[in-house]
Amino acid sequence: MRSVDFGRGANRRGAACSPARRRDPSQTRKRGADGFDDHRYAAGLKGVGAKVIILEEASRLDEAVFTEVIVPLLNVRDTALLAISTPLDENNFYSTLLRMREPNSDEPMFHVLEVCLICETCAARGVKDVCEHRRELLPPWKSDHRREEMTRMLFESQPQMYMQEQLGIPSGADASCFDRESLDRFASRMRCEATTSTVSQLSYDVYVAIDTCGGGNNMMATVSGYLTAENELVVLGMDATTVTSDAQMEHELCSHVQRVRKRMHASARVISVIEANYGGWVQASRVAHIVDAFAPVAHLSADKSAMHRPGVLTTAESKERMRHELQRLLAEDRVRMQLRGEGGSRVDDVQLLVKQLRQFEYVYKPGASRKYAECKRVITGKVHGKNDDMAIAMMMLAYWPIYHRLNGDRVLASAS
Repeated sequence: MRSVDFGRGANRRGAACSPARRRDPSQTRKRGADGFDDHRYAAGLKGVGAKVIILEEASRLDEAVFTEVIVPLLNVRDTALLAISTPLDENNFYSTLLRMREPNSDEPMFHVLEVCLICETCAARGVKDVCEHRRELLPPWKSDHRREEMTRMLFESQPQMYMQEQLGIPSGADASCFDRESLDRFASRMRCEATTSTVSQLSYDVYVAIDTCGGGNNMMATVSGYLTAENELVVLGMDATTVTSDAQMEHELCSHVQRVRKRMHASARVISVIEANYGGWVQASRVAHIVDAFAPVAHLSADKSAMHRPGVLTTAESKERMRHELQRLLAEDRVRMQLRGEGGSRVDDVQLLVKQLRQFEYVYKPGASRKYAECKRVITGKVHGKNDDMAIAMMMLAYWPIYHRLNGDRVLASAS
């Protein structure tokens, strides 16, 4: 079912403005001269007015269209917003709107009508279908028990989708990859710890986790830190940058590693952990060559061939291991920040990290053979087109140093 969000004091007279959804967040729909839909940038909608704005499937609307086009219109007197949507996860911007409160008040900012087909009592008992206490809410065209059972069976491989689309229940803690309380404690501490550090001349080997850029609006993320003898992860630097050229990649990476190297003892090693999925071993070797300028240097390798090239692979199995290690460190409060205030590492980088970790969730995808109801559960942070690069680099930093500690230098790349 759908959650319905009405603008307070709605005026129902006037034309409707209904932006359509596009993969590109700056695009909306218009009707071309030939009668077919044409593309046009969202900027083309700026300056228009509307008495009533109707957003169908609002939770799937590109957030840029909402913030750049819809929000300014709400500043016009007598403009009303009607947003209708199936709820998605709790990090979705539409879900955030439903929770917003008036300044200096506990009053909801929007008038919300929510239709959920499981009552609180049945939800607490673990009921996963329409409960008898809410069946009267079903409209006549959805009250067919036979079709209801058929729909449930078709959604069998995607239980989260069934809960959202059919029962009106947003995916929340059950789908999240990281414990919410652990992230809340981490975020609270980071507001205090993400300041200029006086630590210098570190004797520990420092790992530099690099999630290389896959193109498009993806970013190259770099997170560096070390693992103490007490298995505490200390983060020294964090950067995330959209990289459009090899020269820019080299500049950003050198800037990050140079800041870290200044804080290390001359004999301590910089050990790279380079994600080799997108660019393969060739790009990983190129990144390793850049890091080589800050000797002494070593590179972790997951290459099973005799060449033992630099780089590690992010598979479904290794991603789950990385997630597990970071969750364990967060739950035990064993992650500390020692970021320098100058340069690239700032408090907003920590906020970006926490935001990306919150959006990581388990999703169900059909199996390779596509048999009926066959599916697999995978981890993703790229929900609704969002980036997850900083979080991936952080997960790499949580897992691969432990992997190196357990396996010794035999998992390092061969000298070039």
